[in-house]
Amino acid sequence: MVLDIPRDATHTPDVGHDIWPIILSYLRRPLPLPYSRPDRSALAQGDLARAARVCKAFLGIIIPILYRVVLTDNFPLLIMGMSKKVTTLQSPLFYTKNLYIEYRGKALEPTYLQYLTHPDLTHAYGVNESGKVLMRRASCVREVKAWMDTLAWFQMPGSSMARILPKLETLAISSIYGKLHGRMWNEYESLAALSTNDGSTIHEVLASSNIRHLCVADTYGPLSLPTPAHLPKVLGNFTQCLHFGGGDIFNPSETYPQDLLSLPLGRPVRWVSQYPSTADLFGLIGYMTGIIKHAVSDRRLAGAPHHPRSRSVDLEIYCSSARMRSAVFPKEAWAELGTPITPRPPAQPYFVVSDPEQKGAVQQNLDLLLEALRAQGGKYDSVKWFISPETPICLACGCGPPA
Repeated sequence: MVLDIPRDATHTPDVGHDIWPIILSYLRRPLPLPYSRPDRSALAQGDLARAARVCKAFLGIIIPILYRVVLTDNFPLLIMGMSKKVTTLQSPLFYTKNLYIEYRGKALEPTYLQYLTHPDLTHAYGVNESGKVLMRRASCVREVKAWMDTLAWFQMPGSSMARILPKLETLAISSIYGKLHGRMWNEYESLAALSTNDGSTIHEVLASSNIRHLCVADTYGPLSLPTPAHLPKVLGNFTQCLHFGGGDIFNPSETYPQDLLSLPLGRPVRWVSQYPSTADLFGLIGYMTGIIKHAVSDRRLAGAPHHPRSRSVDLEIYCSSARMRSAVFPKEAWAELGTPITPRPPAQPYFVVSDPEQKGAVQQNLDLLLEALRAQGGKYDSVKWFISPETPICLACGCGPPA
């Protein structure tokens, strides 16, 4: 028996051309949740990719579905693989509106060549700990070199991000895997002599884009927000959100978080805490207050009594916690807030802090902070501080209030 299979799968008597895009859109796998850290295979869209090979008609339908939202942990390979056609309307990136960029997974198992050339990486039972560190560092170096080549290409005439990704609206960096390997980025940079983690280059590229919202969740990575000393000359017209604490294993005995919070001056920035409610409220408030004061300390070197808007702080903070360690903030201190703190059991090493109490503590600290900024000449400085339950949904990564 010979089966009569049509060459064009869309030419079927029962299904119209306007129905196929609806049907094929159900093949798209949902994005992994923020900070879910799934297996790397969850980033692929294998069903859509296989369906695109059925016929040319399916390919034309699937390309806009597949590339409208792009999730990749190898953006340099994606861009350079399309370099011959990215400046034309035939580029699939013409349809991209939402872009999710993750850093590459760092290999922990050496290749056969590494076994032969670096026998010191292993011992009788596999890779030793120092060998894993060396391999992660080598992976970081290779990844950043690829990023440097890609960013340099974006800065060439005719290759701006606005032309390559003309419809791009949101960009989320490291929103699914969060902060990886702690301070590994800083360690490898000094050894590899790659000055990339100041964040200026990527933001010079983004300044030429059409994006409206940017969020970054790895505070140490080479695509993090720039420091005040490395602000690009041209600032893009988009909101910046820095998520910190997401994906970390929080130790309740630690008073302060271990994140590198960047505060670019002269533009709107939002800090959003993803630390759980078991974090210490006093530690979070004190840590971020210190970061703000440090970020603006260099303005005093100019010697001017007042600083222009281009050097002012424009910051929104969404950060608080439902716990306060009694060892660092005694109960009597809450009397100044005008509201009594929730009593705690005698054996409990922390106070339970309600939402109104969190607002009182945050507001008291905010008043002192703004007074200190004004005394330093920050006439135009603006800081707004909200508690974590009031955190809005991020327009770039979809992340909301911490659990």
